[in-house]
Amino acid sequence: MESGELKGMPAGTYKVSFMFVMEEVIPSGQEGIPPTFINKPIPIDRKYLNVATSGLTCEVKGRTKFDIRVEKP
Repeated sequence: MESGELKGMPAGTYKVSFMFVMEEVIPSGQEGIPPTFINKPIPIDRKYLNVATSGLTCEVKGRTKFDIRVEKP
């Protein structure tokens, strides 16, 4: 990689996990009243939230697209 040049991830095998935003903002619609936050259910098994338990890996070889299948909770 040359200085100032961005090339992406180096080729190799990487462990994979997922992150989810678990709160959704519901605007109050009224000035001065704060919005409401609610917890949303996670649509995949929680084991995929941690690289130590996900069991998922991807091999990067140049420009790569990944289709990853996971289990529901």
